[in-house]
Amino acid sequence: MLVWDQPPPQPGPNISIIPYALSGLTRDYQNNIPTQSRLDAGLDAKVAVTSSLNLDLTVNPDFSQVDVDQQVTNLDRYELFFPEKRQFFLENGDQFTNFGYATIRPFFSRRIGLGGVPIRFGARLSGKLNKDWRIGIMDMQTGRVDDTGLPAQNFAVVALQRRVSARSNIGMMFVNKESLAYTPTPDKPLYSRYNRNLGLEYNLASSNNLWSGKALYVKSFSPEQLGSDAVYAGNLQYFTRRWLISGQVESVGKNYTAEAGYVPRRVMNGAWQRSAIHFYPRAAESSTTAPR
Repeated sequence: MLVWDQPPPQPGPNISIIPYALSGLTRDYQNNIPTQSRLDAGLDAKVAVTSSLNLDLTVNPDFSQVDVDQQVTNLDRYELFFPEKRQFFLENGDQFTNFGYATIRPFFSRRIGLGGVPIRFGARLSGKLNKDWRIGIMDMQTGRVDDTGLPAQNFAVVALQRRVSARSNIGMMFVNKESLAYTPTPDKPLYSRYNRNLGLEYNLASSNNLWSGKALYVKSFSPEQLGSDAVYAGNLQYFTRRWLISGQVESVGKNYTAEAGYVPRRVMNGAWQRSAIHFYPRAAESSTTAPR
């Protein structure tokens, strides 16, 4: 046991601020276009609210240092999945990305700020509230794009997770994508006013690591509710040294929409089952006779 002459001082605030500035000059001599200047500035900040709860802030973020995606030729009719590589969305992002299945994601951060859409500012609060509760709250604001008529949009997501039993947990997620001050114009593409998703899931992981699985329900909300706009899915697996037995069911409604997520296929109903038995040969007994 350590005995202190006096109590150690209280730790001070843990705050990191990372500003940036970019500038440049361009001129087109061939077309006799005069010199044009460019100046961009932004700020990232990280605040340790507690030892296990962090607040991340960003203003006009710059993602020019992010690795490019691998070039892939798509020969089918479904959208390809490219993983998120921007650091702001990766840190403590498992609570958002692990909700759902590989092809049923109510929230996918790659929908925010790509294709020339500027991110104006954003904030994320993520971490543990205590040993049983985890929370993730993120809000991102994008700017409008006049060329395509895309309005300014707000992306908000709330994820809450509660541990149950030894290794299992129950999670809730709410996703809201909303267009701000949007007025459709006849010569531009039509965008939705809002799209929302509310989902619940149960992740099973037994203490002896033999049973694992997930049960998922997600419902979408749009200005025109047409019914058949929910997702039901579940899987269960039993895995030992000898046996592997698993099954999965999925049902995606024809009107289910996740504009801030990744769901390449709709109107899908399926079930899969897999069983396997493993045989491990016994090691052959061998005897060695010493030479005479």
